[in-house]
Amino acid sequence: MTGNAALIIPAGSSLAVYVEGNIRIAGRGLGNGNVQPISCQVWGTNTSPAGQDIQIAGNGALRSVIYAPFGDVKINGNGDVMGSIVARTITLVGNALFHYDESLADSGTTTPYGIAKWRELTSAADRERYRANFEGW
Repeated sequence: MTGNAALIIPAGSSLAVYVEGNIRIAGRGLGNGNVQPISCQVWGTNTSPAGQDIQIAGNGALRSVIYAPFGDVKINGNGDVMGSIVARTITLVGNALFHYDESLADSGTTTPYGIAKWRELTSAADRERYRANFEGW
């Protein structure tokens, strides 16, 4: 969904999308009128070794749960994503932001992965301290 295309989830509604192919959401292509990210679920169903590309770009704010364990997720531009992402790789480029929604820990879903603990790296100094741990991934 790019350009002026848009899919809007009205408040009080929910959406679950199952996709085997690549996904590209740009601009303000997917809008969720609900506060809870669980109301917008994107399920990447591709299990091939080549995986699935999921790109979120532009200036929009996305509240969503993305579950694509064989996918490569890239968030770039000035995008602001709140929710959760399970993927083979996750890359943030530019001024992209990601916020894990703690309410998802008790969402009651039956996904096989969960968060045991995390540390939010909010400053450049925080990120620099851990850079060596992630180089070469």
